[in-house]
Amino acid sequence: ALEVTEGARRLGEPLDSYLRRLMDAGLKTLPGTAAEILDDDIRAVLCPDKIDTEGWLHAHRTAHAVGLRSNVTIMFGAIEQPVHWARHLVRTRTLQEETGGFTEFVPLPFVHMATPLYLQRRCRRGPTFRETLLMHAVGRIAYHGSIDNIQASWVKIGQEG
Repeated sequence: ALEVTEGARRLGEPLDSYLRRLMDAGLKTLPGTAAEILDDDIRAVLCPDKIDTEGWLHAHRTAHAVGLRSNVTIMFGAIEQPVHWARHLVRTRTLQEETGGFTEFVPLPFVHMATPLYLQRRCRRGPTFRETLLMHAVGRIAYHGSIDNIQASWVKIGQEG
């Protein structure tokens, strides 16, 4: 979402028009990047230079309206609490109920190595294995009947995870 909102902004073009031009050039789907945690209090610390929650939701709502599909990601295990995960899931499920445009949910465990927040001792090392399992399980429940494809990023959680 960040890439397309920034591209449209730099060109002074409405987002829907910009997305249609990208589609004409071959774009088929929009990644769910820059979602992190869709809670502005968390985003203010975790990713202050990225778009806010409403900006992310608007970008995907607009993408779905012009015919693009996208995915939902959540990066968890840094500074947030389970209540923030729940808000993220509810906000994206609500958008899915409105548009039907999300094709999968991809929970991404926070990887701390060399991140400024971790080096400043302002975040955790990432989620526990139990939290990672719970995120996938709760995601499956939260999106039941709405998003069927729940992905596990083995690159981030390991082949055993």
